[in-house]
This record gives sequence, structure tokens and C-alpha cells, in this order.
Amino acid sequence: TLRRNPVSLSNHTAHVVAEMEATLQRLPFPALDEAYRIAAELHDWGKADERFQALLRRTDRSDAWLFASTTSRLLAKSDGMPQTRNERESCRIRAELPKGFRHEMLSVQLAERSSKFPDNSLHQELILHLIAAHHGYARPFAPVVIDEDPPEVSLENVNIATADRLAFPSHRLDSGIAERFWNLTKRFGWWGLAYLEAVLRLADQQASAKECDGKYDDQAQETEVLI
Repeated sequence: TLRRNPVSLSNHTAHVVAEMEATLQRLPFPALDEAYRIAAELHDWGKADERFQALLRRTDRSDAWLFASTTSRLLAKSDGMPQTRNERESCRIRAELPKGFRHEMLSVQLAERSSKFPDNSLHQELILHLIAAHHGYARPFAPVVIDEDPPEVSLENVNIATADRLAFPSHRLDSGIAERFWNLTKRFGWWGLAYLEAVLRLADQQASAKECDGKYDDQAQETEVLI
């Protein structure tokens, strides 16, 4: 098992937002700055699913639910995940997480319900697509995930009920995932949209790399709280 310090969802989000702010200073399209900031703030909200928290803590849901209330207690990064396929599968089964679960698709569903959402329809579509695509999916489809018992998720005064998660999974053709991809491709072009996607993806990757190396000042104090 590879070990590192755990990272809370609140701190990881702050790190990604900071990386995004630094990147935006060098980009030639300031009109999209606010959309990028919102996408960075919301991109990992789907990690609040208690089963995903159980996976990150290498435990089961009876323990993980205790921490699923605020972003300061929720994990974004584990202190160590199994490195073999069999070990990872055992952890997934123990956490009751459905095979193929993608936290970014739940992030999209939560983002749609957030008060942080802008009024600009183009920015709305871009934010949701950037979140959905920040690990390479949603181009154009979300992966099919059979989730027969998704829990209710509440975070930052945003709630999605079990019934809604069952009725409107992201892999449905009418979920909006594919439609947004095509709308934005028509607007920005094949390479233009890929460029826009890369901005959030790189901010996330840069923040994660620095977290692995312990380069953020908030990580030392955080370890004592989260473990």
C-alpha cells in the first residue's frame, strides 16, 4: 500500500482553486474566469458519497458516514490505497461502492443544484462539462454504472435524494452529459474544447502532485485531524 498524508476535500478544493487562479492569470480568455473558478470549487463534490469515503478510509459505511458532513472532515485523498487490482476490488466491495463509480458524475448532479451556479447558460454548460470531463470521461458519454442503492448526499446546503439518483443516472442518454459535449464542441471546436478541458484537469493534477509531495502548509496540521 502506498502511503501519504490524507487530504481533506476542503483543502484539496482550495489547492485546486489556487492552481486555477495562477493559471487564469496567463490565459487569454478572462470572460471564462468565473466559470473556471466555480468548476474548480465543485469538481470533487461527488466524493461526498459515503461509500466513496469508506473506500478512501479503507473501511465500511458504518464508519465512514460519521465523517460525511463537512468538507473539512470529508477526504479527497486517502493516506494510502492498495496497489494491486485484487486489493482495490476488495476495498471497493467492502465500501459497497458500485463497480465503475465515477465521483465526477455525482459532482455534476450536485453542481446542478448549487446556488453557486451562474445565470449565463453557456457558462452553465461549460462548468458542468469541465467537471464531468476532468478525468477524461463525458466525451461524449458517461460510463454505465449499475447503482441499485445510492445514498442521499448532502454537502454545502446542496442535497440529492436517493430517488433522484436512481431515476436520473449520468449514463442515461438524456442526462445532458453527451448533449453538453456536442453543444460545446460546436461552440469551441474539437481542439478548442479539449484545450478548455485541460485547464481544469491540469490544475487538479498540479494540486494533487504537490499534495503528494507535501508542499502545502496546511497538510501537517490536517493529518492529525483526519487520521
